[in-house]
Amino acid sequence: MRAYGLSEERLRLQLTQWLELSLQEKVPPSLLLLSRTLYLPETVRASDTLAATISSLPEEVATRTKAAIGKREGKIDNLTRLEVIQAEERKIAEDKEELKILEEEKKQKLAIKKAAEEALKATEETPPEVIPSEVEMAQLSLSTNKILTEGVQVTKATVSASGEIQEAKAEELIDKAPTLKDKAEVLSEEMPKPSPEPAVSTEQAMLTSEDLRDVEEAIENLGVEKRKLIIEEQEMAELKSELADYQEDIEDFRKFSCHLSLLLDSSLQSCFNSSLTRPLRTTTRCRW
Repeated sequence: MRAYGLSEERLRLQLTQWLELSLQEKVPPSLLLLSRTLYLPETVRASDTLAATISSLPEEVATRTKAAIGKREGKIDNLTRLEVIQAEERKIAEDKEELKILEEEKKQKLAIKKAAEEALKATEETPPEVIPSEVEMAQLSLSTNKILTEGVQVTKATVSASGEIQEAKAEELIDKAPTLKDKAEVLSEEMPKPSPEPAVSTEQAMLTSEDLRDVEEAIENLGVEKRKLIIEEQEMAELKSELADYQEDIEDFRKFSCHLSLLLDSSLQSCFNSSLTRPLRTTTRCRW
């Protein structure tokens, strides 16, 4: 209840409204406190503020409060309990879907990170191709053509009887082999430029660290959500066991009532039969 900065008359008016709603209208104090916490103008009536707070509440809160009130008063409504159980099951299903989405996002991030690392390793491991220059190829072709086209002169020497060496006429060796033509394709003048290695920038490093932090936070959130789910599942199991016990009690009560009605019917039938078979008593008067 608001008390700071109000006059005495205003406080008395609020107290009277509080007492009227609590005693006459039988409004629980939790709703009254919630209506006072919401920001509404002072000109609005207390009943309107209460209606606004109730309308702003979700349906699940209404069913839970109804079930709690019935449990306190001893009036257990199976429909409200069933609605509470269904709401809990829906909440658990939504939490499971959120967990699945988080796990899928985590897997996608890890796959992207692995692909980037593999690409970096592949670029580092591939060595640059060594291509011979055009000048070297031209020199090799000239040397091979010169060896093939030029003839080699070989001189013969003979030794006479006096021991003098006489040179014979040199025989010219003519290369009769067919000339080979270079059919290799001429390399282009422009050398292919090697692909530049992707440089790892500081921004990517910062992004990877941020991704790791996000993953850690997601794992922590998953742990907290799992604990909540375990607690909710335990509560659901307790509610289901209580509902089963209640149904068993109803069945026992029905069986007992049927058995009691049969006993009453049999006792009444036996009494009726005994009254029919009982002999009539005759009274005789003696005259003296």
